[in-house]
Amino acid sequence: MNARILKKLSKRSAPWLPLFGDHRKQFNTEEHGDMPWQLMRCDQKHLFRINGKFLGHGYFNSFKGTIAVGEMSGYYEPEWYDEPAYSALRDYLVLHFTNWEKHANNEDIEPTVSRRLHTPTDIFRAASDALDELLAEDKP
Repeated sequence: MNARILKKLSKRSAPWLPLFGDHRKQFNTEEHGDMPWQLMRCDQKHLFRINGKFLGHGYFNSFKGTIAVGEMSGYYEPEWYDEPAYSALRDYLVLHFTNWEKHANNEDIEPTVSRRLHTPTDIFRAASDALDELLAEDKP
């Protein structure tokens, strides 16, 4: 996925996250001033695949303007952790639609994903269905 598509998908994903209980800080990387560290790092070999522009020290500017979510995490030495909003939504949905049940003949837990989550269309359809499930659970 190129940076332009990720930027558009993150913009579509941002309103969904608070509905699922993700209350991390949402910010636009363009308005944030300095770009967050997580969105800047990239291996040198991937720079040419994305946009081919070096900005020095292996960083690139193709994620500028992407909606991201971030928070401080850690106890003794807290660090800033951030990710694009689309990645956060996709990760939530993968966990939501994964069954963690033990099988009768096996004591090991075998996770199985109960839904197809391969394309952005699949992700947004699953988000709508997951929200419907959560709202149905809240009604008495």
